[in-house]
Amino acid sequence: MKRWLYILLLTFAASSLHAQFLFRISENGLEKPSYMLGMVGNLSNAHLDSLFGYTEVEAQCQQFCMAEDHTIFSDPSEGLTRLPDGKTIYDVLSKEQIEALDAGVYKVRHQHLADMFEGMGLGWKYSKPLTYTCIFTFSILQEVRNRYPEEHGEQRDIKNEPLEQAKLHGLKVWDIGYDNYTYYDDAYWGQWLTSLDEQIDTLMTVIATYDQRLQTAIKEREEKPKREMMATLCGKKGDYEGYAAILPHNSDYIWQKSQEKRHEKWISHMQDAMPKASIMFEFEAWRLPGEHGIIQLLRNAGYTVEQMKP
Repeated sequence: MKRWLYILLLTFAASSLHAQFLFRISENGLEKPSYMLGMVGNLSNAHLDSLFGYTEVEAQCQQFCMAEDHTIFSDPSEGLTRLPDGKTIYDVLSKEQIEALDAGVYKVRHQHLADMFEGMGLGWKYSKPLTYTCIFTFSILQEVRNRYPEEHGEQRDIKNEPLEQAKLHGLKVWDIGYDNYTYYDDAYWGQWLTSLDEQIDTLMTVIATYDQRLQTAIKEREEKPKREMMATLCGKKGDYEGYAAILPHNSDYIWQKSQEKRHEKWISHMQDAMPKASIMFEFEAWRLPGEHGIIQLLRNAGYTVEQMKP
């Protein structure tokens, strides 16, 4: 019975991809409100027109702003990631911490720290602690990919109907993702290559919790189909709180920090643009909740953000 119920719900969710959240952004000196569309899945024009309030508020907007991910990663320069004064990792970690790092490296790479230096180059000896964190976060990512290789196949392009409709209605269209901060060069890396003490604490925490993080990442991937189904159902009902509650915590430290920095920069662009025009912002819905989500960052900046419901 449960199996058939699950299949029925999955079928219903798959046919209900018009699962979205619409928010009004006001106050903090704005003469006219702007709006924010949180996209859970694909959206047809028919479903867009049936989304409560969307047709009316889009007619009040002069601009449409989407938020695409245009990340171009670059490796940080040697000068930024190297320890100062010719120090090596052995100089900044205690004996116990070196032993923990060696055991961690052996677990994920099947070689000891000294062997890794020999195989990957002695320059690693001079690297700051946070660069070693990459070894463990990337290992978790690779483990999940090895278990679910189909997840990383060819991606199908999906038409952005809100964008197409905005163009049809004559709104000025721009992309908040294109800016000088999406190229992650030394200026970017330098923002979160923090003090050595903080880097050491982060590295030791990641090593100590590696197994837990790996199992969490695997469990999140196993539960992904059910979670996506429930997210769509929450979106169809307009249950934003329910949607936010089922979002998983991403176990990739580097990815998580990069998203936080991206959101902060996007908020800055929103603050610059909203006093000049009413704008419909479009985000993937998972970017909205949480301490570093778009909604909370807007509220921290003094705006009132309210979900529009019937």
